[in-house]
Amino acid sequence: MDDPEATVSAPPPSYTEATQSSQPQTPPPTYVEAVGVPPMQLDSAVSPYPILSIPTEVTPVHHTQAVFVQPSPHQLLAGTLGAAPTVIICPYCHQQITTSVSYKPGNAAWAMCCLLTLLGLVCGFCLIPCFVKEFQDVHHSCPACSKFLGIYVR
Repeated sequence: MDDPEATVSAPPPSYTEATQSSQPQTPPPTYVEAVGVPPMQLDSAVSPYPILSIPTEVTPVHHTQAVFVQPSPHQLLAGTLGAAPTVIICPYCHQQITTSVSYKPGNAAWAMCCLLTLLGLVCGFCLIPCFVKEFQDVHHSCPACSKFLGIYVR
């Protein structure tokens, strides 16, 4: 058998020697040379994907449409009514008023009642959300003319 020390000829080169001496003198091959298939030319072949161009002119379009809105008393104050009495101008008597509120069980209260019933709270304990103001809807009305103004739904 051969001597293992006799097969080793020289130590490997250092990092700087190896990186400086192995730089290629020619650039890498092109796509056509490496793959052998020329890329699709956009000018000569029809692309399956359309190429969109940005329009150079902008043509203004004018549309006129008449909109007739018939106000509903429930939609007049949709964004202004909250959970507390609110200062507004009544759409019926046109006075600045602070709304009078009444609390009535709404969907949130009944949903909590159903949930508590499913959890096993029966014998009236499931009705507790009907008496908690945070689960009740707020009904706003005018104190001057007693007209209904809207509901704040929880």
